[in-house]
Amino acid sequence: MDAFVGEIRLFPYANGRSVSGWCLCDGRKLPISQYPALNSIIGNLYGGDLKTYFNIPNLIGRAVMGSGTGGGPTPNDLPLTTRNVGDAVGERTSSITPNNIPSHTHQVAGAAYTNASNVDTPDATTVPSAPFNIKVYAAYNSATAPSTLAPATIGNTGTPYTTPLIVNNMQPCLHISSYFICLDSGGTYPIRP
Repeated sequence: MDAFVGEIRLFPYANGRSVSGWCLCDGRKLPISQYPALNSIIGNLYGGDLKTYFNIPNLIGRAVMGSGTGGGPTPNDLPLTTRNVGDAVGERTSSITPNNIPSHTHQVAGAAYTNASNVDTPDATTVPSAPFNIKVYAAYNSATAPSTLAPATIGNTGTPYTTPLIVNNMQPCLHISSYFICLDSGGTYPIRP
């Protein structure tokens, strides 16, 4: 098959087995002395010591993404990010912690006093209510800082903080086989303009 040294192809039939002139893209180390052409093309972009060995890309369980400068998933996303060839980014899972939750507020509800429906014991159907003819509200004065309520005024709900929840980030995918890179013996050396 015609190919260039360093070309990467997805083989839907190899299922991880070796293909003559090609190597599974699994991040392995290759000796420079045995693959000088491939080393001259990819160098140590994916790892290596620049003396005796270099690594090929590890595409096992990874999606391929182009390099360059741009925003996030849409053109208007900021800040701009530079994605260099060989950068491995992303994660298969994430830990959801309180830091992942956006800041938010809680509203306190109240009701006007009505002698007919007020009760002495609060339950899940009641809200705070002021006694009749007792003035408990005042206009907000921006020159005077409002007082902070005692923490017990509004209680916490839900479950207490526990070990972070691990969630899967993997996009829907179909496993058909593996990526392979063309070795020195499998292709033609690409001529650069």
